[in-house]
Amino acid sequence: MRKNTFLLRNLTISVLLIITVVLSANSQNVGDKFKIGDLYYEITSLSPNEVAVVPQKRELFFWNNDEKPTGDISIPQTITNNGQSFTVTAISDNTFFDCFSLTSVIIPNSVISIGESAFKECFSLTSIEIPNSITTIGKSAFERCPSLTSITIPNSVTTIEKCVFSDCSSLTSIIIPNSVTTIGKSAFSYCTSLESITIPNSVRAIEKSAFADCTSLTSIKIPNSVTTIGNYAFFNCTSLTSVIIPNSVTTIEESAFSYCTSLTSIKIPNSVTFIGEFSNCTSLTSIKVDNGNLNYSSRNGVLFNKDKTELIQYPIGKTDTKYVIPTSVKIIKQYAFYKSKNLLSVTIPNSVKNIREGAFSGCSALNSILSKIEDIRYVGILEYAIFDGIDKNKCILYVPKGKIDDYKNTDNWKEFKNIKEMNTGIIYTKLTNPISIMGKNITISQIMNKNIKLYNAVGQVLYNLYPTQDNITLSVKKGGMYIVQVENGIRKVIVR
Repeated sequence: MRKNTFLLRNLTISVLLIITVVLSANSQNVGDKFKIGDLYYEITSLSPNEVAVVPQKRELFFWNNDEKPTGDISIPQTITNNGQSFTVTAISDNTFFDCFSLTSVIIPNSVISIGESAFKECFSLTSIEIPNSITTIGKSAFERCPSLTSITIPNSVTTIEKCVFSDCSSLTSIIIPNSVTTIGKSAFSYCTSLESITIPNSVRAIEKSAFADCTSLTSIKIPNSVTTIGNYAFFNCTSLTSVIIPNSVTTIEESAFSYCTSLTSIKIPNSVTFIGEFSNCTSLTSIKVDNGNLNYSSRNGVLFNKDKTELIQYPIGKTDTKYVIPTSVKIIKQYAFYKSKNLLSVTIPNSVKNIREGAFSGCSALNSILSKIEDIRYVGILEYAIFDGIDKNKCILYVPKGKIDDYKNTDNWKEFKNIKEMNTGIIYTKLTNPISIMGKNITISQIMNKNIKLYNAVGQVLYNLYPTQDNITLSVKKGGMYIVQVENGIRKVIVR
């Protein structure tokens, strides 16, 4: 009896040991990795049972070439490993990085996140279905997928992260859902086939380089929820002809629209408190500012600060061949006239106290500069390349009487080889502009962007205008003789 009890106890212990070994062999832990079919998975949770799709390796080269998934892939919603069922909830960082023969992917609605660089450099990927369960798409997730032509972002996503669709060169259109509040840095940069994009009213910020080098983008309407347009946001969008900036925008950062070579005009709303430069917008002829703006103003398409003491930017595509800087200006800002290709002559008033770096650089057509600055000794002497790119052997610098030596001894100005005293007298010519009179109205034509003055018989100035249209009608209270002046041309007229 004792012997039988001893044997039974030993048998029980042996069975328990065998069960323990079997259970240990089948036990699974968070972090365990396994392969089913063509895909690798990693356990991310055991309560509940969840896994993420992961790359073969965690090193720099994430797959052996002969193991890389190819063709059409459908990620399952659930998988079973060692008798346990797991829900697929994530596509991990770098999962399909450089899977260059992958053509399409179907993602189940159990997945809530797509990791950083998950599909980066999938050169053959043409389509992907992203379910509404996705709340996060990581940085560079689809960067450099040149065969991807369209994609639908689900309305569960709130942020389009940095470089998510950068360099998707075949992407032609995209609709951003109204759940998105931020378009991240370089999110769509180098999408060279992107022709249109719809930005919803939920977006508050368009970050740095978000649409840079989208060379096929022709127009953009920024919703009135956006407050900031980041640095280089639309840089080198060479086909962009129009942009509507809403009254919600307070900041247009540096070079936001630089090198938009087809952009002809832009209007700044009254909400804007900071504007970067519009450099190399070679077709830009006019920058207009809402009259209600408290920080900026414009005259004849030229951008100034509010009280016109600072000249900020002269549009590079402006067709005028000469420009007289207003006498209110004290500072000419950096690169204000940069590459103004049509300018032949510019007049600088005596009010100017400083000229900043590169202000007239690249104005290669300039053949005369009329500087009325009497005390030149400190104007622009510490600035770099103010007149860089101007032929200083051909361009004549006219200066006030008795000031030639001062200019010849001042940095930047002394580079000019032909410095002459200007004629202080004004030479008036006969006005040839068409003028018509009807009742007490005087209509003058061909006067766009020119200084118009109307005097009465005793020399009192009745009008002093810079019209932005080609015709203007001036009303007078009574008949008599009046003098019409357009620039330096004058003409007497009689009102009956």
